[in-house]
Amino acid sequence: MKTNWRTAGEIIALLSVILSLLFVGYELRMNRQVAINDSFSSAASVTPEITELIISRASIWERGCSNSELTREEEVIFGGLVNAVDRHFFYRYRRTLDGVTTGNPENWANRVARNRVLFTGFDRKWREIYSTSNRGEEAGGGDWGDLIRQHYDELSDSLIPNTFDSTLCGLFGL
Repeated sequence: MKTNWRTAGEIIALLSVILSLLFVGYELRMNRQVAINDSFSSAASVTPEITELIISRASIWERGCSNSELTREEEVIFGGLVNAVDRHFFYRYRRTLDGVTTGNPENWANRVARNRVLFTGFDRKWREIYSTSNRGEEAGGGDWGDLIRQHYDELSDSLIPNTFDSTLCGLFGL
């Protein structure tokens, strides 16, 4: 009789462990979904902020993108805007690369490359930023700067620079 109670107790304990593991798995799945939803809402909120930054400095942005002469102060502002656009696409690339969002992570590098090809001022400032930083290492498993350069080389054969209004600069794919 003792062995039957013991066996029943072991079975109940085993079932409890299995149910606990199933619950933990369910919780992990729910937390991942929450993280994905948060990521989408985060990206959705950043896009209008970058757009607003560009709009608030529209004159500098347009002249910078078309490679017109800027004052030193305007160069700093334009560099900050180019950096913001690049970082926006980099973080979207990372979320896609990490599986937080779906899609092809290279699409984000392609969007930066497209802006570089079409807008010579954007390209000039992007090159300047990347020549003074070690950004290639931070992409972890894929060098962001090299990926953009690869897409830039591919697009430079098919796109004609300065054929788009400079007000579209940086906004491709935001």
